[in-house]
Amino acid sequence: MKNQMVLALLATLMVASAAAQQSANNDEFEDASSLSDWQNITDVDYNAEHFEILDINATTSGQLTLQPYTSAWFAQYRGGFIYKDLTGDFVFTSQVTASTTNSSTYSLGGLFLRNPATAMDVTNNNHNYVFLSTGFAATNHPTCPGCSAPHLEVKNTTNSNSDLRVASLPSCMAPPCPVTIRIARLGSTIVCLYRPEGAANFVVHQRYQRGDFDNTIQAGFVAYTDWPKVQTYLPSFHNLNVLNDDLDPDPSDNMALPFTPDITASFAYARFDDVTIPNGLNPATASESELLAFLGYEPDAFLPVTWQGIEARPEGYDVHLIWQTSLLLDHDRFDIEHSRDGIAFERIGTLSDDIASLTETRQFRWTHQQAPSGKNFYRIVQVDSDGQSSRSSVVSAQRMAQQILLYPNPADEILHVLGSSVRSIAIWDLQGRSVLRAPMEGTSISIAALPSGSYFVSLTQAEGNVIWQKLIKQ
Repeated sequence: MKNQMVLALLATLMVASAAAQQSANNDEFEDASSLSDWQNITDVDYNAEHFEILDINATTSGQLTLQPYTSAWFAQYRGGFIYKDLTGDFVFTSQVTASTTNSSTYSLGGLFLRNPATAMDVTNNNHNYVFLSTGFAATNHPTCPGCSAPHLEVKNTTNSNSDLRVASLPSCMAPPCPVTIRIARLGSTIVCLYRPEGAANFVVHQRYQRGDFDNTIQAGFVAYTDWPKVQTYLPSFHNLNVLNDDLDPDPSDNMALPFTPDITASFAYARFDDVTIPNGLNPATASESELLAFLGYEPDAFLPVTWQGIEARPEGYDVHLIWQTSLLLDHDRFDIEHSRDGIAFERIGTLSDDIASLTETRQFRWTHQQAPSGKNFYRIVQVDSDGQSSRSSVVSAQRMAQQILLYPNPADEILHVLGSSVRSIAIWDLQGRSVLRAPMEGTSISIAALPSGSYFVSLTQAEGNVIWQKLIKQ
């Protein structure tokens, strides 16, 4: 009954059906037993299990966790992969967090589409797939020389001929940084998109023509690592054996090179949406804006909440969380979750009110008082009256040691800034509107023109750090 109400309301609000539908293949990774719903390529094509850790809601609450042994997906090399069979056009989305120490090149995890392999394909190591992953690739790849980590790696493999491209993941200052990855199958066109942590919009990263793919293909998750050691083995041995220190005999052509697997990949959910290509649009030639018009929707589960954004704003020793929703049905509460590494989250607070349902945009706030110094990760969990829940995207805030003092505060006409290397100042009212922006050419600034009231002040330091403080204007 609830789903019927939601569908009717979403239709009334003209919310795109692709973003609202929930496929039977969706998995929010909150039940460990749902792992049995996924197929493991080990059980289908080969006998070697390339994942040392493969679990749901066990290593990390509410996450699928993949930790591979030394393994790779490149040319004839084939690593670990779990998947579901999907038919026709679809959109596949997840939020991915790749934890690495950058000690071993090509240690990444991501979303993977693969054409099913025939018995002859398996025998001949003939692989056909497309994937987009995040983690540590290499800083010297020809497609991105000098690229700093973390990276994105996109790979298109046709008959075991792999074309890969590396790029830096933007807007990630302190890894690990969650990134939302989306792959869309639109007829013969495969479109790979991503959205960095905190970004408002998806980016069309690459697209490929794969008319050779069957109508039913495999869609799922991959993680791989330690390419320097992988390439010391023949693909046929790599594919059929677990590569670790237990090998005896070890046919590596460089036995002195140690095994250095270096990634734990965590996935927040698996969401599969039906998709309808707009009339007259060719996905192979459409502009990026045309693709984003129907592929750039929010990756929400089909639950009675529509997220409109979340922000983490540090101020002094606190972090203010601000989020918006435009739809709530049968609402009970918001749980606030916190993490220091972006992987393991714990509840640190709850926001309850008397709202049962709403259909207009509303803003909510909660403050993490005395937040730990350094980088903090947050997400909001909306819980409805039936116990169903939906998580927001993950955001982070860098809580700096207090280094800047505003005085006097409250202030009347002149505001003094005591601190080093302040490059610019911006003042915002409580509605989030910028009311004053100026470079800091001295140690004071006039605020005489501002109306009396409360404001937020953002101070940008020379190294790019932004510190928020509260100001009262008399």
